[in-house]
Amino acid sequence: HLQEIAKPRFNPIKAKYIPILINSFFLLYMLALPILLETDYVLTVWLKTPPTEAFVFTKWMIIICAINMPLQAYIFPVYFTLRSGGQTMVTFLFDSCFVWGVCIPLAFCLSRFTDMPILPLFAICLSTDLLKCVIGALMLKQGKWIQNLTV
Repeated sequence: HLQEIAKPRFNPIKAKYIPILINSFFLLYMLALPILLETDYVLTVWLKTPPTEAFVFTKWMIIICAINMPLQAYIFPVYFTLRSGGQTMVTFLFDSCFVWGVCIPLAFCLSRFTDMPILPLFAICLSTDLLKCVIGALMLKQGKWIQNLTV
């Protein structure tokens, strides 16, 4: 019975909304583009200081985090779906073990063994969330997220 709940089924009603979701995703990015382009002005008003090196790094880190937000917006519902289905060990792996097993070693290797500047290094380390998106999507699609919690 549990496998039928999690069994992926084609639903034409859901399928017709996929283009709407994709278009709204791009629309949100297009709405955010002017804000991203005016980050200098926003930071100057907020911080009330002239641009410095720290100001430039702050601006670009905000832009990199903003670009990474759609990954986060997908990862969080996947994480809580897995957790509500009883996959607590997988959510532990998603949280702590992924950071200590993937992100920190990657950041260490890139910072010690390459001459990569901090901003691309930051972007690469944040983009490792793409791996979590793929793993989470596969688990949800295969129905491995649901367990019988009453036994």
